[in-house]
Amino acid sequence: MVTVLRLLTALLSMSCWKEISGLQMITQPNKTTISFIGSNQTFAWNFILTEEDKAKELKVTFAHWSNEYNMIEGDHMVTFVRKPTGNEAVYKGSLSIAKRFHWVGDMARGFVAFQLINVQAKDASDYGIRFRVDGFPPDTDESGFTLSVRDLPPSPPEPANITVRIVEGKTLNITCRARMESESSFVLWLKDNWPIKRGRKKFLFIQSIKRSQAGDYMCVSLSQDGNHSSPFTVVDVLFAPKILKPNKQVSMELTRGNSTTLKCTASANPYPALTWHTQGGEIKQGVSNTLNSSSLIVTPRNDSDFTSYMCIAKNGIGFDSVTFMLNEKAFRTTDHAKPKKTHEGATPGNPFRTADHAKPQESHEGTTPGNPFRTADHAKPQESHEGTTPGNHQFAHKKDCGTETALFWMRWLDGHSNFVRVTSFDFSKAFDSVSHRVVIDKLKKVPEINPYIVNWVINFLKDRERSVCVDKVKPKFLPVNRGVPRGTVLGPVFFTIMVNDISPTSQNALMTKYADYITCSIPVEPNVNDGASEEAENIKVCVEKNLMKLNLSESKELVIKGRATLAPLSQLLLLNVCHI
Repeated sequence: MVTVLRLLTALLSMSCWKEISGLQMITQPNKTTISFIGSNQTFAWNFILTEEDKAKELKVTFAHWSNEYNMIEGDHMVTFVRKPTGNEAVYKGSLSIAKRFHWVGDMARGFVAFQLINVQAKDASDYGIRFRVDGFPPDTDESGFTLSVRDLPPSPPEPANITVRIVEGKTLNITCRARMESESSFVLWLKDNWPIKRGRKKFLFIQSIKRSQAGDYMCVSLSQDGNHSSPFTVVDVLFAPKILKPNKQVSMELTRGNSTTLKCTASANPYPALTWHTQGGEIKQGVSNTLNSSSLIVTPRNDSDFTSYMCIAKNGIGFDSVTFMLNEKAFRTTDHAKPKKTHEGATPGNPFRTADHAKPQESHEGTTPGNPFRTADHAKPQESHEGTTPGNHQFAHKKDCGTETALFWMRWLDGHSNFVRVTSFDFSKAFDSVSHRVVIDKLKKVPEINPYIVNWVINFLKDRERSVCVDKVKPKFLPVNRGVPRGTVLGPVFFTIMVNDISPTSQNALMTKYADYITCSIPVEPNVNDGASEEAENIKVCVEKNLMKLNLSESKELVIKGRATLAPLSQLLLLNVCHI
């Protein structure tokens, strides 16, 4: 009897009712749907519903499927009901598998979908749905499929990180090893976890690669189906040694019998082999080597020891060298002269250092000790500490820098110079005016700075914004492209890097760089153009090139003369000339 009823129901749904109904199924699951153990599987159908159909009660039943009668049978697993009022409800059957079924469809669009969570081997069976539109007679349609469950395929082994070694100046070509879901996937390239390029190509080309571009590269494929990252490709840029000395020939004077240490440091990848040579061949004794530096202790005792000593740095890419020319120091007859009496309160051998029990010297009112150019704002006269040089700690990075500069001035005045022109160039907001773009470009060009440090600086400075509130009106935040946050120590460091490439145009000029200003000293000889204007113009051009600005109102010139009569000087574009 049950069999007869099923046949009648199937015949009626296939003949009479389907001729009346406008219900149409346009897509359905594959007749054999394959799923893997542990995965989530979605079964979906699409129907075309008229507005009249949508206004009726809609019912979808998911159950086992009978291939013999071509219809669902047995207890239902999940039933979805949508009332004419738009209210929706989901009813689950008593079977254990029903707990893992969920409705994920959208009946308003005619989209019928059920999802089975955590597919198991025992779930393999025949399933189907019955779609029913309420009415008289009711409109129905049924569809079945077979679910085949398989073991999860083994995951392919994860590709390992690789290292690519390339000589500086060559072209780098890296292939993205991330899994691509489709041809429409985008590829995002990163260097040291910092995005550098985005596109559809799987290849990354870098022409004429530089040492600063060494690092860890990876790619990420971006698609609607998910993102996949590749392992790292470590790019190691090889380059020839470069000895870190401004001059390839260094001349030195040494007294016979005394010892000196010659130092040679090179930047190279791979690390260089450092050797010392003289006219007699390679030197083995007195040599001490580290990874990228070498030192040689020389004690000249014979005439043959006063010769040239060459340091050679060599690796598989190339080599570099520097020569130290060792000359014998001339004998001075004044060495045996009667010692001069030192002034009261001074330490013998150092006319600038105050003795332990000497009376403290007072600085001139309104000036800062150790700096004759900088005026203290409403400051009281300061006293130097006993036993120290006035101004020892007034300068940025070099102790006793003021004393060394004064010795140069005295040497010039004792020679052929009539006077010395000393110009102090003050910078307007020295620390706050440092351009992020310029200082980063300069950092990248310094081979001794690790690219990781450069990337850290870039990450520290980027995405900073600032807003100024005036009368409780707070405007929008704007990006900050200059200066550093207050409280950090990067301000003086960045300023030093910005002015590092500023150098005098004349060999006679002496340029001293402090924490926030530059001093240029020039000896002036009789009837000779001193070149002060050229030096000032050179500094001004370099400062403007670095996107900085001089504070001319605080820039001053100091003229130091000996006994000679001061001749007329060419006027600079600076104020407050002081004669001493």
